[in-house]
Amino acid sequence: MIYKEPRFLAGGDKAIFVEFGDSIDLELNRRVQHFMLAIQKARIPGVTEAVPAYRSLLVFYEPLQIDPKKLRETLYALAQQLEENEFP
Repeated sequence: MIYKEPRFLAGGDKAIFVEFGDSIDLELNRRVQHFMLAIQKARIPGVTEAVPAYRSLLVFYEPLQIDPKKLRETLYALAQQLEENEFP
């Protein structure tokens, strides 16, 4: 199942998991890949790497450059924009 909104989970003190669903689904994986590309294009200060999995993405960041709460808000807004533009 593809979630209505992505879930954000702590991935330690320097990473955030962004989950898009809980199944093996090509559409789900396509969303993960598009989100990873959107993060790369956005060049969010403090984000050091985005590592995709089949249904989620692990976003590494430098906590001295960006607050985790601010990063979650930024990632959420980016996911919403992607949802509106890419997946009607």
